[in-house]
Amino acid sequence: MSSLVRFDPFSDVGVARLGTRAASSLGVALDMYEISDGIVVEVAIPGIDPDDIEISVVGDDLTIKGEFKEESDQEGRQYFVRSRRFGEFSRMISLPAYVDASKTTASYDKGVLKLDVPRREETKPRQIQVKIK
Repeated sequence: MSSLVRFDPFSDVGVARLGTRAASSLGVALDMYEISDGIVVEVAIPGIDPDDIEISVVGDDLTIKGEFKEESDQEGRQYFVRSRRFGEFSRMISLPAYVDASKTTASYDKGVLKLDVPRREETKPRQIQVKIK
């Protein structure tokens, strides 16, 4: 008699399944875009206490760290679907050379962390007045 074995395409390549603690190393979704004054980074991290977010800059590398905390009272629950991630996350991105990361400001609203990274003064567009002789 033969038995069926469920095929797991990720078992040999070391990719973690979503929802596991190891999957938390996959990072978080973010958008980074340019505006006239610099760069904006928006990170989707709903349910995180802003005090638990760590933002650091080393050279041109911006790192965002935090933790999705699991609810402590789960006794008696039988989940039908469970795809939320729990555990620590970390995301690092390289910033363009024309921004001044030391002047970065951060805000958090409705689960989105927003970082405003201004341009360096010397890279801001300037208008030059033409003098008439």
